[in-house]
Amino acid sequence: MDFFSQHLPESLIALGIILVAIEVGILGFATLFLIFIGGASLLTGLAMKAEWIEVTINNALIFTGLLSVMLAIIAWQPMKKLQSQSSKQGQTSDFVGMCFELTSELSSTQLSSYRFSGILWTVKPGEKLDGPLAPGTQVTVTAVEVGTLYVAPVQDNPS
Repeated sequence: MDFFSQHLPESLIALGIILVAIEVGILGFATLFLIFIGGASLLTGLAMKAEWIEVTINNALIFTGLLSVMLAIIAWQPMKKLQSQSSKQGQTSDFVGMCFELTSELSSTQLSSYRFSGILWTVKPGEKLDGPLAPGTQVTVTAVEVGTLYVAPVQDNPS
């Protein structure tokens, strides 16, 4: 403990970098808590190193607390937007375009299932259906989510 109090600014800078790295690298902006505490520790350590703040444990605690609250107030909305950004592109999968026959009736109210590669997939309509699709109807996969295949009936092309 004596080492940290003798090298308080450097310890705060190192702590701030470690907390920010954990939040960004491991947690992927999941909590935001570590970003604010780490940023405040980093700023407090830099201010102490520049001799703008007297180097004491009390000042370290006070300024880290105040700066973390200020950072949270200032950066909360931009960080929440960054956290909630998601890809607007549809998921691509090798399953899209795959054809198979329904094993049970499929409608907007009744789901079906399909066993493929040892997994029992839930089958849902990928588009609005005019009526229920009977068992044995040939369908093609239009989209995929975890455990769910979205399908549409195969259109017969007269040749």
